[in-house]
Amino acid sequence: MYELEKANYSYYQADNTVQIKKYLGENPTLLMTTIIRALKGEKSLVLAPTGSGKTKEMITILKEHDIKAIFIVPNAFNVEQIKQEYDISGASGDTPVMKEIQKGNLIALTWDKFGQLDESILKDYIVVLDEVHQTYIDMFRINKINKLYENLRSCKGEIHITATPNKLNFEQYNYILEYKQENKTNYNVFLYDKIDDKKIIEITSGSKKFALFKNDKKYLDFMKDSILNKSIDVVTSDLRDFSKAYNEIVEKGTINEIEGLCNTSVLVAGVNIKEPNITDIIIIGEKDIATIKQYIARFRNLKTVNVHIFNNYKDDSKTYEIEWLIQQLINEISGQIEKFNLVKPEDNFILETLNIKPIGLEKSNFYYLNENTNRYEINEIGIRNHAYTNYYNKAAINNFKVLLEEYFNHIEIIELDDPNNKARKKYNEIVKIEKEQILEELEPHKNELVGAVQL
Repeated sequence: MYELEKANYSYYQADNTVQIKKYLGENPTLLMTTIIRALKGEKSLVLAPTGSGKTKEMITILKEHDIKAIFIVPNAFNVEQIKQEYDISGASGDTPVMKEIQKGNLIALTWDKFGQLDESILKDYIVVLDEVHQTYIDMFRINKINKLYENLRSCKGEIHITATPNKLNFEQYNYILEYKQENKTNYNVFLYDKIDDKKIIEITSGSKKFALFKNDKKYLDFMKDSILNKSIDVVTSDLRDFSKAYNEIVEKGTINEIEGLCNTSVLVAGVNIKEPNITDIIIIGEKDIATIKQYIARFRNLKTVNVHIFNNYKDDSKTYEIEWLIQQLINEISGQIEKFNLVKPEDNFILETLNIKPIGLEKSNFYYLNENTNRYEINEIGIRNHAYTNYYNKAAINNFKVLLEEYFNHIEIIELDDPNNKARKKYNEIVKIEKEQILEELEPHKNELVGAVQL
């Protein structure tokens, strides 16, 4: 009944498949093959399980051979971990990229810092795009992603790395290297058909240590105040620097004495958390397959762990091959923007003189304006993200289970009674009133509070 869903797995033909017990370091020489190919101008894909040492082995080889390379990661957290662990230069946030790039041949950069480099510099570098799957997820950063891929065209060669290849276009690669791991964490996955606060509190309260992911700070605060028998820390992008857990992860790769970690997607990509006492991982309101797999894999060296995924689902699924739909979308949109490019004026001198805004297409993640060429280009990344996200979000629970089975062997569906989430509603009402009262008291002093981020 669900065989067609398996057509939506990541289908590729690896040029070389290597069996390892746990780490790439057991057979690192093949990684050198991808580097040599990049130096010759090719693009390779390395597929290896999260926690198998992809970053460590790649950076070690690049350093040993003093190869001119840029290691690109999704966020500032990843840059800081790499700088500390491997003693190389790196740039993120307000750090000037040109100052850092002069310190040595190997540098770690975030997407936006890489986008600031000129093509005259990039032509001498090979690039390693770590966690490439993340570029197919973070559509709120689509402008940075577009600039990232524009700049990749100017580099000598490319190596892309991921543990979750769904959404990728495999035809773009000259060479695919795959590592298969024998020693794996045993994930006991429970798929719940509703979001039930009471059940979540029951699981977390009964755990030894837990990690909870939901992209909603209000919800995380509610959980922190509702789970009474645990020391809990909330980590979000805005307040991460105030988080004890976040600083422990950056400096030591552990959450130490903290018993409950509640976080948004700030901890999804490329973070290493070595915490053997975690017994339960809870994911709420997330249906992106790669995001689910990547978050679960943040927790290293676990022999076994329970994974609880809470979502609301459609009653029925419309099943089709996603890759077929993507190709139809690309063909249709390519034709539309090509017609517009033919009639769009190349020289906007008259329009600028008259102070008239040039005619443009409506904003869309399916295409974008390349400012260097002043022409619209197809945005395959945006199309792929939309097609897969739309499909995952509309899947019925049994179909979603089959999709998850690309990465997990043991999945059990749990049907819950209609949840009673009145406590959360009441909590949010109280928090809103308290916030209004605090803001009213602070109003006379607002000029003294410039830059404040937490009350």
